[in-house]
Parts: sequence; structure tokens; C-alpha cells
Amino acid sequence: NTSLSLGRGVFCIKSREDFDEIIGLYKSDAKLRGEIKNTNDAIISRMTPEEKSALGPVPPFLAEHRIDLSKNWVEYCYEGCITEEGEIVHYAMTEEVYFEDHQSLAYITPPCSYPRKFIPELQEYIEGYMKGLVKKGYLRQFFNIELWANFSTPDGKPEFAFCEINP
Repeated sequence: NTSLSLGRGVFCIKSREDFDEIIGLYKSDAKLRGEIKNTNDAIISRMTPEEKSALGPVPPFLAEHRIDLSKNWVEYCYEGCITEEGEIVHYAMTEEVYFEDHQSLAYITPPCSYPRKFIPELQEYIEGYMKGLVKKGYLRQFFNIELWANFSTPDGKPEFAFCEINP
């Protein structure tokens, strides 16, 4: 992940030994720990006292799930915003293309692999997620959702896997 690696590459954990090795590298690198702490402290400094009290312990780094690209999954970024009234406005979608080393990528806008006939399913999926955030007060904000889609399903319709949201 990018928090732990800070530009040093993506760590792939396949076993307990891999995990122990990566955590060992983290623990032995005081400079890296300091850089991560500075980033976390900068984010936390902008929070209200109420947000800070609800925060709980802050992990030093995050992990993301790993997708097996040989199984025909494609990553997309879906861009939109929420109006003050809670209306969801859709305005862009990007396809992420990974290269063989899986550490380099490019972006294609508009995406060339997403079938147009499945746009309604995608909008329904995004709106279902975003409506939950609107109910919690997520208004007057832009968002970028990273998600994976796979069309190798028995009926050919998309299967989605949510990755992250960047408000």
C-alpha cells in the first residue's frame, strides 16, 4: 500500500512470513515511521474535537485487498459530487490499466472496456452506496470511487467490488 511504502513499491502479503517481514521493516525504519506519523498528525490536526474523540486509535498504515487480474477484473474510478440537497451528480469515469509489473498504471477516459449497456447497473450500484453517505450528512462534496468490475459472470452482467472512496 502507498502509506507504508511511501513510494517504495507495493507490498504483497501472501503468508504470515511476508507479513512479519514487512512489519519488521516498518518497525526498524524510524524515518519511515516519522513520515507516516507526520502525515497522520497533519490530517488529525484539521479535525474537530468531536471527530478526534470518536476517532479511536489511528493505524500507522492501511491495507487494501488484492485483485487477481488474471480473473478479468478491471479497475475503474467513478467521479461525481453530492449537491447541498443530496442529489448525486455523475460526471466522469476512468479506466485504470495495469502493466505487467502491476506497479505501473495508466488512466483511460472514457473507459474503453466498460460496456455502455451496463451503465444503469453501475449508476444503481454507486447511488446505493452514496445514498447511505447522504443520510449521514455527506453533502456539498465531490467524490472519487475506486471499484472493480468483472463481466465473466454466468449472465454476463457486471459483478462489482468496492475498493475505496476519496472524498
